[in-house]
Amino acid sequence: MTVVYAAPNFERTGVVAGFVLSRDGYFELLGMRIPAISRGVLFAQGAMYRPAVAPTLPEADANQQSWLYYNSSTGFYWADTMTPATAGDAFLGWIVCDADTVIGFSRQEIEVPAPEGNVTVIGLGAVLPQGGLPGEPVFSIAAWPGGLEFFAPSFTDLSAARTIRAAKFTVWAWDETAPVTAQLSGGIDADDTSLGTDDLSGFTEGDYCVLDSEIVRVFDFVGSTAMIDRAQLESSAATHSSGATLIRLAPHVFSFSFPEGFFLLTGAGGPGDWTSWQVFRAMRVCAALCSVVNAVGESPVAIAHYTDTADQGLRTLSGGQVDVQVQGVLGVVSEAAPPTYLAQTSSVLDIQAFVKQAPTGAAITVDVTLGPLGVGTLTIAAGETESDVIDGRGFPPILTTHPITIDITQVGSTFPGEELVVRIRL
Repeated sequence: MTVVYAAPNFERTGVVAGFVLSRDGYFELLGMRIPAISRGVLFAQGAMYRPAVAPTLPEADANQQSWLYYNSSTGFYWADTMTPATAGDAFLGWIVCDADTVIGFSRQEIEVPAPEGNVTVIGLGAVLPQGGLPGEPVFSIAAWPGGLEFFAPSFTDLSAARTIRAAKFTVWAWDETAPVTAQLSGGIDADDTSLGTDDLSGFTEGDYCVLDSEIVRVFDFVGSTAMIDRAQLESSAATHSSGATLIRLAPHVFSFSFPEGFFLLTGAGGPGDWTSWQVFRAMRVCAALCSVVNAVGESPVAIAHYTDTADQGLRTLSGGQVDVQVQGVLGVVSEAAPPTYLAQTSSVLDIQAFVKQAPTGAAITVDVTLGPLGVGTLTIAAGETESDVIDGRGFPPILTTHPITIDITQVGSTFPGEELVVRIRL
């Protein structure tokens, strides 16, 4: 069978025939988001356009769906929505792009018998059903040290899944190494529609922000006060105390392409086996959105939020750890080891201390300082070889200029303990 590209089976206002979108290998090689388009006939503002050769289109925007229009005066252009810039513009179709190339088209792919001998294929036959728009996807992501893992979406109804070509994940997160924050100047109740802060200079109207476990949208700034839309991205409205931290979220888009029929596969090599790991260092993910695109259009958007967890989000951290070591039998001493510095700014997962030989008669206590911040005291009880754990999720980032130091403030009275290691996981 031979595959023939044909016009999509929805109305294209102003188009008489032709103008079918497809991949352009030359522009793909250059990393440009420009599809090929065939010759055709259309009318825009009452004027006919019938090019003698296939036209060249402008480049579309990255990481989104774009709609193609033609204006009789200005020519082809891409729109962010299915609304023309000028009344009477002809609508030709849509594409979906990732960061570098076109990954989805509004077209039909029709299989026709290959000509044999003197047999001539006269027509394309009836329009093939596309199954409509895909349903809302079911999706999941996972945080690993230094990155995120994306899993293939699934669907409760596969009737429109055959032509799914692309999935888009929008991850709302904040950078733990450089957060943009403000503190509430007064508490707010779950039904309040405004908040006051100490400083909104790092924020922009329309930003999504996380406030404790709630996600809000800020707008209509007056000085350091803003109006807020509550319970955004499926979070829940809650009360917040004076001094609570408002943290600005930023969107990060990840797009993936799939071959036609992929979501109908079962077993090895199918959607159940597909994952993609993406570098996403030292971020805290508060919410994620997912949609897919098939030959008809884009699915409803699925939303998941993660602020109800103990970490108030998914922490990707940096991976690795720093070990501060003190050799031999221990004694009470300030700066028990030379200051340690990080090669890159990092957030902290947790801090814990260990000894090779346990103290007896009394506990070992160790004060840990990360730059200007004294983060707490680790205690190794008498007869034990490891301390309690200090959780690092509320710490500010450790900069490359911040010395990491430890002070041993108490040792065992009968035997002090031996070979201390303070482990800082990043």
